Amino acid sequence: MWQARVVGAPVSGSSSTSSSSSNLCVSEVKGLWFTVGRRFVLETYGQEMLDACVARLGDKHGAIFADPLASEWYPEETLQQTLAVLDVVVTQGDQDEFVRVLHDCSLLAVHHFFRALLRLVPPQTMLRKVPTMWSLIRRGAGRVAVEADDSHAVVRYCEFPYFDDVHYRLLSVGALRSLMTLCGKKNPRVEIAAYTRDSLTVDIGWT
Repeated sequence: MWQARVVGAPVSGSSSTSSSSSNLCVSEVKGLWFTVGRRFVLETYGQEMLDACVARLGDKHGAIFADPLASEWYPEETLQQTLAVLDVVVTQGDQDEFVRVLHDCSLLAVHHFFRALLRLVPPQTMLRKVPTMWSLIRRGAGRVAVEADDSHAVVRYCEFPYFDDVHYRLLSVGALRSLMTLCGKKNPRVEIAAYTRDSLTVDIGWT
């Protein structure tokens, strides 16, 4: 059984508190994330769990999670609140379980919205697609760069001021792990090497 490994520490001078929506750059996320998240919760945990998540989100964000449009753009704040609710309501603060849920949601998203990625390719080739995938599901803040060889990769996110929120760091781990699963790698090493408020470095290894 793999475990979520968050081994990196904040770089000196970075904040360790959760991001406040009042001082963040404008960022939007595609509705497909909410479509997939809603479907996963409903099919895995049932209507009662989905209703509990919607209720916990409140009127503004709950309405989006209850009935999202895959092609619509929604505020990043809604994803931030949704991740927090999934952590509290669904996985009850268990980081390993939270990463597993995000891994499974990411697999579901790829199967339904990124079919072109489903052909079996080497991990380094798959990971080099991450910047393109980012641009398809987000607009506004954030850039991604990838360095990869035959057994190792480093994914660097920058100019995205949400990484002092642990849920975003774990989302990155779960999403990148799902790409390794698609490549047939069962036990890849996916570790957070370092982060600041607006940057994240993830180190990935496989055999």
